[in-house]
Amino acid sequence: MAALPNLVGKYPEHVQDLANTVVELDAILNEIHQIIEKQIEAVVQSDSKELSVLTEMHTELQLRYASSEKEFIKKLKYCAESADNKSDSVRLEHLREAYPVLGDWVEGVRKFLNEKVQNLSKKQSQLVNLLEFAITRNKNLMHSIYDMYNHKNKIYSSKGGNGHIPSGVAINQEI
Repeated sequence: MAALPNLVGKYPEHVQDLANTVVELDAILNEIHQIIEKQIEAVVQSDSKELSVLTEMHTELQLRYASSEKEFIKKLKYCAESADNKSDSVRLEHLREAYPVLGDWVEGVRKFLNEKVQNLSKKQSQLVNLLEFAITRNKNLMHSIYDMYNHKNKIYSSKGGNGHIPSGVAINQEI
């Protein structure tokens, strides 16, 4: 994975603010990645309490990320407008056009963020697939348990004779 490029040199304050926001986004993405790793571990260990706690943390991080992402877009738009770019769409490419000297940094940030988001997307997909697998296995196990009927299972009526109760409920089982 590409490293987050450093903004080296003297640039306007709003460009420095944008670079700081990129660093903040990177930190949040790293935290989300760690939480997903822990969530995967909790699913594998069937630790529902830990999974619940981690899910809460993941939700909070997602909210922080969304807020930082909005801040990044706001600062990017300000940088573009400061360079007399009046376009309605805001893209990193506009910043490269506005500040040609930032071309390498902008391209590095673009690649870096794309790789980070793709990597995170893969991790989230892995977690979702693992959860779907666990749900299917639990469903099949519960189905097997509640549909189990063999010669050892005896159900008796209130008068002491053989009775019939729907599967999933067993009274007076012969072991």
